Amino acid sequence: MGKIPENGSPDLTRQEKFTLDLKNDLISVSGGEHYVNVTHALPHFYSPDIFLQLGQDGDVEPVLQDTNRPVGLILKPPEGKHSICVMVCGQSCYSYESNHPLGLTMMKKRQLQKLGYYVVQIPWFEYYKQPKRQTLKYLHQKIFFTGKIEHLETT
Repeated sequence: MGKIPENGSPDLTRQEKFTLDLKNDLISVSGGEHYVNVTHALPHFYSPDIFLQLGQDGDVEPVLQDTNRPVGLILKPPEGKHSICVMVCGQSCYSYESNHPLGLTMMKKRQLQKLGYYVVQIPWFEYYKQPKRQTLKYLHQKIFFTGKIEHLETT
């Protein structure tokens, strides 16, 4: 498993920088750090994902921070909650010079969905192409609005 990047860490890779940028923007959009958790749900993938949770009413709720979970265990979504997994899809998730996702990326998405997560993929080429103000609007629309609609339709 890869490391979980921290703010202020020197020598971040592009993927780690993207994960941190996305995490910080999601903290802004969701209303606080306690609504966002960066961790590995699947132990056999290198890149961590970002997790959020909606309650029965469709509003964002605090996420349990799993700092004491042993390495190598699968993180299942809590019962009675609508858990959102934001896949941080950097350049290594796509074919060279294209926006076509690799098989490994699609397999990870399917496995997370099978566990019960609502999976939202955030591609680097969409995230970084717009100004900051538009990025926050893009994230809110892609994650919270879509997740809330789908959640309310299934309950």
